[in-house]
Amino acid sequence: MEINVKILDKRPDGRIKCTTNENTTIAIYKIPRDMIDLCDSDEFKTNGIYFLIESKKRKVYVGKSNGDIIKRIKIKDIPHNRIKDWDYLLLVVDISNTINKVFDSDFISNLEKEYWKLLNSANKTYKYNIVNKGTPPSFNSETTNILSNILDVSSKMIYVLGFEFLIQDMPFDDRDVEDKFIFEFESKGIKAKLAYDKNNRKYWLLKGSNISKKESKSCFPWISDSRKKIKKFIKDGILTKNIDYNNPSRAEGVVAGASRSGNGWKNSEGESPIDIIK
Repeated sequence: MEINVKILDKRPDGRIKCTTNENTTIAIYKIPRDMIDLCDSDEFKTNGIYFLIESKKRKVYVGKSNGDIIKRIKIKDIPHNRIKDWDYLLLVVDISNTINKVFDSDFISNLEKEYWKLLNSANKTYKYNIVNKGTPPSFNSETTNILSNILDVSSKMIYVLGFEFLIQDMPFDDRDVEDKFIFEFESKGIKAKLAYDKNNRKYWLLKGSNISKKESKSCFPWISDSRKKIKKFIKDGILTKNIDYNNPSRAEGVVAGASRSGNGWKNSEGESPIDIIK
């Protein structure tokens, strides 16, 4: 997938237009709040979806507009004014040359609702506060191939523009992991396996791993807390489901019941995650 980024102003932190060869129907604009009055050309006077983002407090609102998007954003006393201190505007608009454009009123209603669903799903990982109250209405519940493609492509484009709030974790299957990213730990009768999930940049403590029943007196509190959280997934000292962690040291600490560095994990070549994953 090739993503093209065009700077619309002389300043590099100004307005940006993003397009892709993967879907030539859409363009996405990233607009700083102090440059919104520059968006008075016809390309902004169209149907589309908009995101208002307050980046420091990680707040986001998604809405739709039938017609002039910029004009709608400036209207007072409508729901998106709940996010008062937004600093960036993202616009998703139809740039296809067809007479009957894809973004008719029914389509953008469905698109708004699907974006809202993505925001709520991805929020489990990226922790944005979604300002919308309730589920946006839609024309129907059908998700067409065109809609699915726009959701997928635009989520990646928005990520390139610096916002990850639509990106969801990909399904993990340890059978798909390369051998060099499978690590084992063994100490005092405890055996465990760890897999590095490069798609989601996570470590998975694999089911079937031994979990020490004892904790050392010097065990860090956050390791103890992590062990308590998975207690219901341990039966007879054996982990019954895959559990994800952000780093190998916490996973090793959970297994050993002690504060560990993460160097105890080794792959078949004797390398630790710290050695090969940068």
